[in-house]
Amino acid sequence: MRTCNLKKILKMQDVNSLAIKKERKFSEPISFPTGDYYAPKNKDDRTLVFESRFESGNLQLAHKVADNEYDLVLQNDINSKGHTQWFYFRVTNGKKGLKAKFNMLNMIKSKSLYNDGMKVLIYSEKRQEMASELEYGAEKESGW
Repeated sequence: MRTCNLKKILKMQDVNSLAIKKERKFSEPISFPTGDYYAPKNKDDRTLVFESRFESGNLQLAHKVADNEYDLVLQNDINSKGHTQWFYFRVTNGKKGLKAKFNMLNMIKSKSLYNDGMKVLIYSEKRQEMASELEYGAEKESGW
């Protein structure tokens, strides 16, 4: 199991743009910048772009560790004592054949369905478009 210091990772963010207090608790909501966090520099830039500023999105921080590895910090579930049981965010700028590793740093619940073999659900808009073009229909083949 990988562990880290979440406060250290959060300090690496631009403190002015996020308006973080010195001794901020992780369950407190944070204010997000209105612009994009990262925009690819050119068409060869393979850095993934994360977004969760939509209803139910709960990604608080994505930190690039290596070329294809990212540390992710999720917002805690509302009305909990700091638990996080789910995640919902969008990733763009992925290229065909790219394999990326996401380290969910604060999903620390000991009894989780992921420990029992539950898989992550992924939706792909490109896969949905391909299925529509091939006339399979959404019920036979879709982006899920």
